[in-house]
Amino acid sequence: MEINQSFENFFNITEKVTTRIITTNTCNLHCTFCDVGCDQPIKKSSSHIFRQSPFTLEEDSLEKFCKIFSGIGEENLHVLQGGEVTMLPIKKLVRMIDILSEYNRAVSLKTTGYNLTQIPIQSLNKIQHITVTDHGINSDAVKASKSFLENNYKGEWEINRVTEHRNTQEVVRHNQGDAKFGLSCDHLMSTLTFITPVIYPCCNSWAIMHNLNEDDLRTSLISAGWTIDNPDLVSTLSNWRESIPKMFLNSICAGSCYKTYDGNPDSFEILPHPKDKILRFP
Repeated sequence: MEINQSFENFFNITEKVTTRIITTNTCNLHCTFCDVGCDQPIKKSSSHIFRQSPFTLEEDSLEKFCKIFSGIGEENLHVLQGGEVTMLPIKKLVRMIDILSEYNRAVSLKTTGYNLTQIPIQSLNKIQHITVTDHGINSDAVKASKSFLENNYKGEWEINRVTEHRNTQEVVRHNQGDAKFGLSCDHLMSTLTFITPVIYPCCNSWAIMHNLNEDDLRTSLISAGWTIDNPDLVSTLSNWRESIPKMFLNSICAGSCYKTYDGNPDSFEILPHPKDKILRFP
């Protein structure tokens, strides 16, 4: 197998591949209709199975991911995100940045700006790209982040304005598509989402699975070997067209994908919530 190859070459696709590394499922904001339910409280009694317990990515899992894909996709962006990534203890976030850097993987960060200014400058400049998401309710954090990055950061950064969320419940289970669509979809393998220990394909699979509120898809991916616990993961993913579970193609691509939906789901303006935490001060 070719070493030091891009994920595009590895998967034999033309779309640029980005890996999203989900570090936590908690967020400082509570935006209505958040795709992954960060507007919902995390509690054991929750009827939503993906909001019953908080999780934090452990450093050894991230290191295991890097070792498995040694020589593959190193120059593709690896986006540390949440929830809200800067809600993690800064020491833990710094260690995640260090691990990716030590394994020569390109590092990116996506944040609401909540605690961005507390990242040490040395660690900040190991990151190649930073996206600050402006939800319209976190203007103070965005302003502070902009000033901080202008004065301290050498990489590329952008402010992404998202002031509405679509109602995902109008899209899931539409059953208007074709499972064959997934295998020819330009986007299917262009976004990998790592929620330890599982590698999820597709830019929307985590959000859709979350809104389907069922664990069957996650279980099917684990059974098919789409997990860092699989010693043959590289081989499994290199043959993704054969190894991807049929259930994924049916549940996501045919049943609930935005691209196979012929409607136009409602969108909702993001409004302040009494439990929002806009900035963390030192």
